[in-house]
Amino acid sequence: MKAVYLNGRHIVIFRGKDKKVYALEAYCAHMGANIGIGGSVVNSNCVMCPFHGWTYDGETGQCVGKVNFMKIMMEKL
Repeated sequence: MKAVYLNGRHIVIFRGKDKKVYALEAYCAHMGANIGIGGSVVNSNCVMCPFHGWTYDGETGQCVGKVNFMKIMMEKL
């Protein structure tokens, strides 16, 4: 995974587990974190934000998964 700055935009470039190369806008829609810094490849062709676990599809760029941190916190109480 690599974070790049190209033509005024932050881009994350990564190779999925399917061996294809993907490029997405690097900002997480949740809180604006740069996914290219500390993110990880999951579910074959998705990239996951390192802060709150939101997951984006490499093919479409759409958010395909969100972690419910409130539920996790409540279960720990």
